[in-house]
Amino acid sequence: MVAMDERLRLLLQEQRNQQVSAMVKKLESKASFLEEEITKAKNRTMELQILTNKLEMENQTWQRVAQENEAMVVSLNNMLQQLQQQLDNGVDDAGSCCEEREENRGFGVVERTMMVCKCCDSRNSCVLFLPCRHLCTCKDCAAFLDCCPVCRTVKKASIEALVS
Repeated sequence: MVAMDERLRLLLQEQRNQQVSAMVKKLESKASFLEEEITKAKNRTMELQILTNKLEMENQTWQRVAQENEAMVVSLNNMLQQLQQQLDNGVDDAGSCCEEREENRGFGVVERTMMVCKCCDSRNSCVLFLPCRHLCTCKDCAAFLDCCPVCRTVKKASIEALVS
């Protein structure tokens, strides 16, 4: 009976070892699958973080460009308002660089016609050079100039002024 009990115990122990072995194999395969999935998730997270950082830098760049453009618009609006105030107050800021032609209509009537372009000497001056702010050329001549014809300051920008 003891031998039979011993054989039964060994048989049960062997079955238990086989079951434990089978469970360990299943768990190992699931663990390796989960490790692969975790590695993929980490890689994807890293890629997304890099992309997020890149997009944040690009966003900051565009915000800076927008702020610079807004500042330029405000500056130009202020400049236009100042010019408008000077015109409203009768101050002729452009008098030093523009000649006003007068036409004699006869019978003592003299009429002011326009501020003449410094380049072609025929068309109305309507282009404001920046940064010097001289209003001294017509639109056609300004397109070909790299600097102000009055002070020779390099032209960084120009604005067509609608002067009535």
